[in-house]
Amino acid sequence: MAAADTPREDVLTTYVSSEAFLAAVVIIVATPGLMVIVRLWSNIYLRKRHFLDDYFAAFAVILLATAGGLYYQLRAINDPTVSITTLGRVISTISFFAFLPVHFSKVPILILYLRVFGVHKVVKVVSWILLVVPFVPIIESSIAIMVGCGPALRAFWTKHVMELSLYSRLHSILTAMRSRSKTSQPSVGSKDALGTSSEHTIDGHSHVEIGEVKTTADAAHAV
Repeated sequence: MAAADTPREDVLTTYVSSEAFLAAVVIIVATPGLMVIVRLWSNIYLRKRHFLDDYFAAFAVILLATAGGLYYQLRAINDPTVSITTLGRVISTISFFAFLPVHFSKVPILILYLRVFGVHKVVKVVSWILLVVPFVPIIESSIAIMVGCGPALRAFWTKHVMELSLYSRLHSILTAMRSRSKTSQPSVGSKDALGTSSEHTIDGHSHVEIGEVKTTADAAHAV
């Protein structure tokens, strides 16, 4: 196997170096950030007025920077000292934050449509639909988790109960990385049954002890 295919600690799972990924995040955040700064300066200091969509634009940039920082933390998946619980927390948080910058970047445009074209009923109705409907899945999933029959909320934040699909996703990533690694070694004390203890080896290092992880059908159905 070519050396380029071997995962390294300074390389993300997409084989993009951490420095290159961080540079891309900075560019993606800085470009709209500068535009929002110019917009706020123009409206507040030159025109002496500001609108609600100005604040939503600034909030969208903050969310974008947060999401970029969370994605950058995924480089820890190559760190043998990072537990699978920590990775689970990062992935769970990303699942929530990745949607927010996309939606809130559209909110200022929709508010502008409401302010300029609000006299037209069709534009007004469509704009409100596009503002409200994207939040429905988030509210729905949050309620489902809170009233679930299992400890689904704690499933993302403890090592005792982990949601089944999240565990499977992380386990698949670790397994794929181990198989691609040129210097990988067989797992020590691993068991085939899901939810039992196993010790993963990546690049000759003892990776993550998945101890006390109890995945149950109830935890899977509760989410």
